Amino acid sequence: KSGGKYQFAVRVTNPTAAAYQQSTSVSAGSGLSGWRVRLQTRERDLIHETSQIAGYIPTPKAIERFAVEADSLAANTATLILVQFKLETMLVQWQSNKLDLEAPRSLVFSCSEQSSKNLQVIPSEAILPGGLQRFQDLGNFLELPPARSAEAYRNEGLTEDGRSIVDCSKPGLLSLAVDATDGASMGRYAFRVSVVNPRLTPVPSIWRLSSYTEGVVVEEGATAGYTIEEEPLVETNFTESGIQSGAMLPRGIHHAMPIPLVIAMLTFHSLSLLPA
Repeated sequence: KSGGKYQFAVRVTNPTAAAYQQSTSVSAGSGLSGWRVRLQTRERDLIHETSQIAGYIPTPKAIERFAVEADSLAANTATLILVQFKLETMLVQWQSNKLDLEAPRSLVFSCSEQSSKNLQVIPSEAILPGGLQRFQDLGNFLELPPARSAEAYRNEGLTEDGRSIVDCSKPGLLSLAVDATDGASMGRYAFRVSVVNPRLTPVPSIWRLSSYTEGVVVEEGATAGYTIEEEPLVETNFTESGIQSGAMLPRGIHHAMPIPLVIAMLTFHSLSLLPA
């Protein structure tokens, strides 16, 4: 399909630390880095090639069983998502811990509106129980504010040292202050949080989760996002804006300015993905 955007997943086996270091030095010597994508015909005639795709660094430990599921796939719609994951490293109480959930581009956490209006987020309203068997609800492991009678108390959204328990102030990023984790569920946790789906499926559509202790990354994980059900095109008879009667517009758009469109047509038969 010309003009379409495509994404795919492929299962790979990460190399050992020694093998990765060796391959990295070889790639650096050849001037290549990350992954290389080559677009060619069945006859192997080159159409396009790029090596500007950043790779990732294998680590001894990583977040596993990481998945994100949405209650609704409708475009421009607020929905709850279920986030589940498994930590390999326990987070202890006497250290400062946090989890960062990074959403795909153009997807918005609903709590960001509350954060901008009230300058705080109430944890119990933003982070809801996951309700998943064999997974503990993460909300029970978040830091708590000090007692209301304590001198250090500011509001129910801040820790004793003034950190946000649920931080939605940065676009597309949800930061959670974690008190500690335990081994009762073998490191498996889940929670629900509200997001606003974009109009189109982000490309790339990747969720990232990172755990931190004292500001240092402990574990990281990534998972594919969900596909947005795009709004159907509907007929409109508006002519005041310069759009001809019968033009097709996305549902919900009432007025539009005429915009010149450039359509690039590309036909391809095979795609190869090669590590540099």
